[in-house]
Amino acid sequence: MKRSHVLSAAAAMLVLAGCSTFIGGDLVREGEPVGAITLRNDSGIDIDVVTISRCNAMSHGLSVLKSGDKIPTGTSRTWQVNAGCWDLGAGRSGTCVNGRCSWNEAYIKLQVYAGRTTTGRFTAAGADK
Repeated sequence: MKRSHVLSAAAAMLVLAGCSTFIGGDLVREGEPVGAITLRNDSGIDIDVVTISRCNAMSHGLSVLKSGDKIPTGTSRTWQVNAGCWDLGAGRSGTCVNGRCSWNEAYIKLQVYAGRTTTGRFTAAGADK
C-alpha cells in the first residue's frame, strides 16, 4: 500500500475516533460500571433539547431527545450512563414571539455512581442537584 494511502487511512481513523468525544461520547461503554442520570423538569416550560456528555468531552454533543420529543414541566426522564462525571444540559429550542426569538438553557455537572441514579433538576432559575 502506498504511504499516502496509509497516512490518509490513519488520519481518517483519528477523525472518526475523535468524533465520539466531539459529539459528547457514548453514554454507556461496554464493560464499565453503569449508573443513571435523571433530568427533573421544574422549569415551567417544556424541555425539547437535552445534552449529556462526559465532563472531558470537547462539546456538549447532540440532543438525546428525538425530534418532536419533549419533557413536559413537572416530569422527568432517565438515561443509563457509565459511572463518572457528566455534563447535563437542557433547554427549549428557539421560542419566537412577535419576531423575537430566544433560547433558554442551563447546564450542570453531575457525578454518577455505579448502581445509583443521580438527579439534575432544572428550574426557571437554572439547574441544581
